[in-house]
Amino acid sequence: MREAYCEWCANSGFKEEWLKIKFFYPDVHQEVKIIGLDLDGGEHCIRLITSDGREFNAHPTKVKEYILVSIGGGLDLNE
Repeated sequence: MREAYCEWCANSGFKEEWLKIKFFYPDVHQEVKIIGLDLDGGEHCIRLITSDGREFNAHPTKVKEYILVSIGGGLDLNE
């Protein structure tokens, strides 16, 4: 999953270093971390893990938005 994510990053405006950060995900009211892509969830499905160990899928646009907010980058999804 991680290798697929790194390859996908180069083409999708995601940064590989985002694999190393935790960010708040309001939908689950917890900090989460990216595990990689969930290839079973479709071509553009990000796999996340919560601080209590629960894994789930999310759409990349939503993940990017929450990361940018968490790191203080605003909501410009075209960055």
